[in-house]
Amino acid sequence: MELWGILMEVFKLGRQIVEKNGKPIFLPDIGTFFNQDMSKAKDLVFKLKEAGCILIKGELLHDSSICLNTGVVEKYYSSKDDYIEENYKDLINRKTVSLSEYKKLFELVKSLDMDFLVSVYDFKGALKAKEWGACALKIATSNITHTPLIRYVSELGLPIIIDTGRSNWDEISRAVQVVQEAGNNKLILEHSPYAPPAPLERHNLRMISSLEAAYNVNVGLSDHHSTEEMLYAVIAMGNQVIEKGVCFDDNMTDQGVFHALPISKVKEVLTKCNNIYKSMGTGTRFIENKDKKTTDRMCLVAKNNLKKGDVLTLENITFSFPEIGIPAYDWGKVENQILAKDIDKNNIINWSDVKFSS
Repeated sequence: MELWGILMEVFKLGRQIVEKNGKPIFLPDIGTFFNQDMSKAKDLVFKLKEAGCILIKGELLHDSSICLNTGVVEKYYSSKDDYIEENYKDLINRKTVSLSEYKKLFELVKSLDMDFLVSVYDFKGALKAKEWGACALKIATSNITHTPLIRYVSELGLPIIIDTGRSNWDEISRAVQVVQEAGNNKLILEHSPYAPPAPLERHNLRMISSLEAAYNVNVGLSDHHSTEEMLYAVIAMGNQVIEKGVCFDDNMTDQGVFHALPISKVKEVLTKCNNIYKSMGTGTRFIENKDKKTTDRMCLVAKNNLKKGDVLTLENITFSFPEIGIPAYDWGKVENQILAKDIDKNNIINWSDVKFSS
């Protein structure tokens, strides 16, 4: 494995800055869950807007010739946990949408003051996406070895996301090198767990840190878990780009729905992601009103009746809430000092009660 170090630069996905420990950038992937029904596609867009999303992830699958009719079968789970087999060419055919329809869809996205990015599978689709105002382009895991496409997309100058699923270190390094040689420093790698549905022990979220260390780039997650908990884990790790498929609540049998997020849950998940981010803080601590006495700190109290001239020791002093008089943390300053006056049992010890030796 050869490591390729490239300069991590600050850039944006749409209006959101890409940075380590930054605010979550949620990529709700509508993909082709609408299966050529553009009214459903638009409905997904409207619902994501209502849920508070400001960026939508899609794809430009506009030319079915990217898949040959070889009889290859695609296998996937439905949301009912049923195993489904489908001719791969048939699958591509039923999800192919014309560029003119895609253009209308993304015009709608922009009209709603939302940004969009797309997975692209050919040069024409990549160029069109840029012309329409895409804020980034993605190379799907199936194309991580497609050097010509990666080079072409990199040279378009937009931020580029590369999904590293089902790839080895050599393949990832070659893809990163192509981006580097094209002069594109706006790269995000996505960790994509073992072919979905991924069992828990195959999610390997620490791979995100390994990718960061190896390539010095921002790394996100393409989530393939059946629930949303991996999104929360990644945010707690300090990574911000989180992608998850989004489908209709009643979509039960299509490819990818097993690990997709029902549209009705997006708002809740987005809120939780942002709450987790806010809770992580800065890693530093600032105490407000540090001079204010608090109820949850202890002070010095007479354990029994004390006389003027008594020496203060742990034999005749105890500690109690709240912090009034001499604080417990100042015990070292008064230990073995002499009382300047009588103090009754259970009364606090004040600074004026102590006669300090010179």
